[in-house]
Amino acid sequence: MGSSCNYCFCKKIRLGPSKDNQYIEALDNFPRPEIEAELLNGSLTITGLDDLSKWLKLLNDNKPNLIEDMEGDLIRKIMLAKMDNGKVSRDDLRAIRYIYLSS
Repeated sequence: MGSSCNYCFCKKIRLGPSKDNQYIEALDNFPRPEIEAELLNGSLTITGLDDLSKWLKLLNDNKPNLIEDMEGDLIRKIMLAKMDNGKVSRDDLRAIRYIYLSS
C-alpha cells in the first residue's frame, strides 16, 4: 500500500496530523483489508498496530526461525485477531520479555 493511499485512509478514519507519519508507517505493515473494518469500528487502534509492528520486528530479529517456520503472515493474522478479540493488549506487546523467554 502506498504512502499517499495511507494518507487518505488516515484522513478517512480522522487521525490527527501530528502523528500521521507514525500511523502511515504502521499502516504500511498491514494489508488494508485486514484492518480497515476494525479501525473504523474501534476494535483496533493505530497505536496498537504500531506496537504490533514493533513486536513483530523484534520477534523476527530475535526468533527468525520461528518466523520462517510459521510464516510471518500467519503470525501477523493471529495477533491481529487476538487484538481484535481483546485477548492481547498493547501492554502485552510491550512486554518484550516474553520474546526473550521463549526458546
